[in-house]
Amino acid sequence: LHFSGVTNGASLLIVAAHNRNGILQFYEELMRINNDQVNALRAAIKDQTTRALAQDQRDTGIYDELSRLNNELGTLQRELAKQNVELERLNQQKNQFLGMAAHDLRSPLSVIIAYSDFLSQDIAPILNAEQKEFLDIIRSSSQFMRGLIEDLLDVSAIEAGQLALNLQPTDLASLVRHNVTLNRVLASQQQRQVTCACADDIPILVVD
Repeated sequence: LHFSGVTNGASLLIVAAHNRNGILQFYEELMRINNDQVNALRAAIKDQTTRALAQDQRDTGIYDELSRLNNELGTLQRELAKQNVELERLNQQKNQFLGMAAHDLRSPLSVIIAYSDFLSQDIAPILNAEQKEFLDIIRSSSQFMRGLIEDLLDVSAIEAGQLALNLQPTDLASLVRHNVTLNRVLASQQQRQVTCACADDIPILVVD
């Protein structure tokens, strides 16, 4: 037999073969296995490096896309802030317009109401019942319109957070009867009849 051996630290590997060629074949096989392992390790390192580079490229692409989206979001937020400022400015102008229009309309209505009161007091003796009713409707309708204008002013006060309720004891049945009377003439012109039926036990309520 032919013997050969190698040491690995404190370990000893001894190989025996029938001839010297067998020993050489054994060493050649070890070299082949070692070369295969080295080549496999190189291939694994190369594959790992390729994957790492590809992942880095994907991460870079994701980062760039996130940066782009973040920039777009910042632009949209700035645009939204500008639009909110513009809307607030337009809303203030709208409130100013409502206030001006309401004040301008309230003055002529006050004149109409004043003249209606004057006519009711000074020429009432020469008016018949129907004419007196018409004059009362003119005065009450003008007062109603002035109330609507006051409501427009209340809208501005509500948006400014300065609304003060004007609470007063109110007879709801009388309020309904009054409005029915106001609309009865208008309804009759369209061949319609408006009537009112209210219960007798409706309480006085404190309302605006």
